[in-house]
Amino acid sequence: MDPGGGAGAPVKRGPGPLPRDYGQGVGMTKTPADTVETTPFDRGRMDDLLREADVDLVVASSPHNTRYLTGGYRHHFHDRMPAGGRSSYLSVVGYPRERPEDAFVVGRPGEQEEQRRGGVWVPNVLNEGRSSAVVGEVLAGQAAGLGAGAGTIAVELPFLPADTLLELQRKLPDAKLIDATPLLEELRLIKRPDELALLKEASEGVVAAMLATYARAIPGSTTREITTLLQEEEAKRGLAFDYLLIATARSFYRAPSDDRWEPGQSLSTDSGGSRHGYLGDLARMAVFGEPTALMRELLDEVDAAQQAARRPIRPGTPYAEVNAVAREVVEQLPHRAEIDFEAHGMGMVNHEAPHVELAREGDGQKLAAGMVLSIETTLKNREVGFVKLEDTVVVTDTGWEAYGDTGRGWNVFD
Repeated sequence: MDPGGGAGAPVKRGPGPLPRDYGQGVGMTKTPADTVETTPFDRGRMDDLLREADVDLVVASSPHNTRYLTGGYRHHFHDRMPAGGRSSYLSVVGYPRERPEDAFVVGRPGEQEEQRRGGVWVPNVLNEGRSSAVVGEVLAGQAAGLGAGAGTIAVELPFLPADTLLELQRKLPDAKLIDATPLLEELRLIKRPDELALLKEASEGVVAAMLATYARAIPGSTTREITTLLQEEEAKRGLAFDYLLIATARSFYRAPSDDRWEPGQSLSTDSGGSRHGYLGDLARMAVFGEPTALMRELLDEVDAAQQAARRPIRPGTPYAEVNAVAREVVEQLPHRAEIDFEAHGMGMVNHEAPHVELAREGDGQKLAAGMVLSIETTLKNREVGFVKLEDTVVVTDTGWEAYGDTGRGWNVFD
């Protein structure tokens, strides 16, 4: 597999680029087709997936997939604030099967310089999307110009505004619209080395931020105050804070609140922080004062399940085996009735492929090098509270590697 999309290889030619006068509004720029030799994603894999699904054109509209297909670009102004007036910001990236020279992006007026500095490879740029409805009009025209008006177009149905979809259906009545979400998720399944590096940075940053947050908190701090501290610590490490699930004492309530972390009480933190769109999502435990014998016992049981899940991880292992091995260990633990185990994929999205949690014995799905798993075990105990570990584990050529694999015991503070 060539993660770089065939660096240096000639691009397969389709029917040719769009007519010179098509879409040449104030936001249109065009790169000569001959300059498109590489893509930031595996172009061969993309074409194979489109061919298998009989798709003529795939259109990404989610923040994660547009970022992925452009090689990291996301308009900074709307990165975390999509709403604008009576509409919302929407950027789409279109890729016609086997025709990278005709790939296009529809953005908003004023993005040109940011796209240029961001090194967007896409040959055809139409910054005319003043609203999500207008994006639908531009997208429909672009699809028609590519000859896909009566073909099969894969769009991200969970991430496409209704007015955009309605415009597509109105202007392309003969097109067959299907969901692109599973296809694009499959494209992202095997992580490139640069993606793994970002995931490692994010994972290590989240854990380091948690440990620093524990050290800054004082007895009696509310979980809302601790959340603010964690946001600051993740920002110091170059992470975009995404969320914190936090619980203390005997409560299983995990939203930031006025609950206080007092001496002798446990604190569970499960946070997501992203680095250039790649998510670190880990959970660690802390306590003011020495943990009780029961606290130690419960976290040891959680860790036993976590370690069991790692043992079978290597290329060729069936997804279902990861679940089976961990759950077999859980069934032998004293507090098994209080334990919940889960493993799932991790990357630009929490709970993305590989969907280990859905695997069934004999379904043929197997791990491969470059896949990333999030492994999490939760124990809810009425005396101690919410006890959890969540780890990020990467499948390597010979086994596995855990990212951010520190602070996994009781982090004790006075």
